[in-house]
Amino acid sequence: MDLDYYWADGVRGKQAAAYRGLDNPTPLMRLSLSDGGDQFLFTSGGKFYLWNMTSDDVSIIISPTSQEDIVKALGAMLTDAGSDNLKMEFVDSKE
Repeated sequence: MDLDYYWADGVRGKQAAAYRGLDNPTPLMRLSLSDGGDQFLFTSGGKFYLWNMTSDDVSIIISPTSQEDIVKALGAMLTDAGSDNLKMEFVDSKE
């Protein structure tokens, strides 16, 4: 999963989270380009987020709320065109 490359102190994953005020991000899984996106699913403060490595955007996952259901929704999103089982909102940078 290239955790050190993206999630070690001072590198892109942790920087993207810190820039938005998210502490102690923990990566859970990576969606590769071959899966239809270059993103990491991570958790911080008991909430789930997607970090888009291409655009450097971070989105909070509003629903579903369990990791199992989020992974299922991500799978559906990648395989079913137009699937909208995943509700997200962009996370702004901290001021």
